[in-house]
Amino acid sequence: MESVYLQALNIYQTVQGEFYADAVATLNNLGVLHRMPVQHAQAEPLLTRALAIKEKLLARIIHDGSSLKRVDAKRDGHSET
Repeated sequence: MESVYLQALNIYQTVQGEFYADAVATLNNLGVLHRMPVQHAQAEPLLTRALAIKEKLLARIIHDGSSLKRVDAKRDGHSET
């Protein structure tokens, strides 16, 4: 099972890059897989990496959203708040 996840992760990262849902979900799944048979040492770095990517993506969404609000406010003739 691990080899399938690793192959999928390699494909997702090659085709889409690290910051896409498929790659992050696969990292997370690998971490969960390693947690099951008490392989915490292997699970933690995978889960930590997946969490870090999710946090970066969320920061981008928040930043992009606030940028869009400023553009909308200027377009509509409102001042920024």
